[in-house]
Amino acid sequence: MITPADSHYNRTPQAPDDVDPSLAALVGGVCRAGGWTISERDGRWELSPPGLSATAAASLGATGGLDWSRSTLGAFCESVTGLATIHAEPSDQVRSVRQLSARLLSHYSVDAGHIYLGGCSLDPQPLLRLSWTDGRRGVQHEWLDRDGQPADAGLVESLGVERLTVLPRPPRRWDERAADRVCQSRPAPDPVVTVVWVTMATGQVIASVGEHAVGIPFSGWAHRFAAGVETPPPYRCPETGAESYHLAMTDDGEVTCAEAIGECDVSGGRQLRSQLVTCDATEQLVSVNSTLICALSGKHVLRDAALNCAVCDQLVSPRVVAGGRCELCQSMQFVATDDERLKRLLASRIELSTWKKWQAAVSDQIAVYSAVKWTRRVVLVVDCATEQVVRRASGSRWGNSFRDDG
Repeated sequence: MITPADSHYNRTPQAPDDVDPSLAALVGGVCRAGGWTISERDGRWELSPPGLSATAAASLGATGGLDWSRSTLGAFCESVTGLATIHAEPSDQVRSVRQLSARLLSHYSVDAGHIYLGGCSLDPQPLLRLSWTDGRRGVQHEWLDRDGQPADAGLVESLGVERLTVLPRPPRRWDERAADRVCQSRPAPDPVVTVVWVTMATGQVIASVGEHAVGIPFSGWAHRFAAGVETPPPYRCPETGAESYHLAMTDDGEVTCAEAIGECDVSGGRQLRSQLVTCDATEQLVSVNSTLICALSGKHVLRDAALNCAVCDQLVSPRVVAGGRCELCQSMQFVATDDERLKRLLASRIELSTWKKWQAAVSDQIAVYSAVKWTRRVVLVVDCATEQVVRRASGSRWGNSFRDDG
C-alpha cells in the first residue's frame, strides 16, 4: 500500500482523517505530475493548478462528503493530466541497462574469454491495480495483467510496486477505454484503476573466446533481475543438451558448456563429449572420428586397434577374435542347400554348385558362407541388407589363410 509517508510523497501535507492514505497519495502524485501545488488548511487539502497562487481549483477534506470513487478520481485526474486513468511506475524502476548489466553478467563465466551484453532493451509493460474501500477491511487492491486476468500475487510482490511514482502520461500508447472494460468484468464496486508500468528486460549475453562466440538470450522483469530474484537462463548446448553458466571452447572453435567438453585420451584434444566414445579394445575415451564400428559387436574400436578376421576379413574388435577368427566365423554351422539365401547365391554362381558341406553364420550386418571341395575351401561374405557379396575368397581346407578371388 502507498502512504504519504513514502519518500516520494513527503512533500504532500497530511491527508484528512477520512481519506484513505493510499488513494490520497495517488492524488498527490497526480497533482505533482500535472504541476499542481498542494497545501493544507484547516484539515482540508487545497489544490492549485499551475499559475494560480492562492485560489484553489479544488479542495478535498473531511467535510463536504468527498466521493473517492473511480468516477470522481477519474474526472479529477483527467482535469489535471488529461488522462482519466492514473498511470504510475515503481519508484525504484530500472531505467537503464547499466543498472542490470553487472547483475546479469555475474552469473556467467567463460574460460580464456569474455562475457558481455550483446544488446538489451527495456520495455515498460502494464499491470492494472484495482483499488476500492471496504468498510470493514479498509482499502483493497486487486492486481491484473494487461488482459484483465488475475496476476500472480508472488510475482507482483517481487516487482517493487509497494512504492509508486505517478506519471504525467503513459510511457507508451494506452487505450484509456481498457480500464472501463476491465472494471465492468470485476465484482468490486467502481474501483479506482492505476496502470502500473513495470519494465521488462530483453536481450542476450555474449560469451566469446577469440573470434568465436555464442549468444544466450534472456527475457524477464528488470526489477527481478536487478534484485537477484530472477536469474537469466544458462547456456544450453545444442549438441549435447547440457546446460551451464560456465562456458569454454573446444579445439575446433566451438564455444559451449564446459561440462559438455571432454579430452581425448589419445590425442589430448578437447572435444564435445558427444563426439567422444569408449574404445572397446583399449577402454580409452577417444574421438569418434578415430574409430570404426566393429562388424560383429557394433562397438567403437580405434582403427589402429582393430583386427581383420582371417576368414571374413571384417575389421573387428580384438575382444571378439580368437585364433585369427572372429566369433561369427567360429560359430559356423552346416546348412542345407535349400537355405533361401544360399539358393539365391548359387543360382547366379553355377560354378559353386559342385562345392559341398556348406556352412553359414549370420549376424545383423553380414552372413558368412563356406564350403569345401577336395583340399580347398571357398568363403562368401554377404551384406545382409543388400545381399551383395562383399568378399569371395578361397584357401586351404585346413588352413586359416584365404586369398580374395576377385
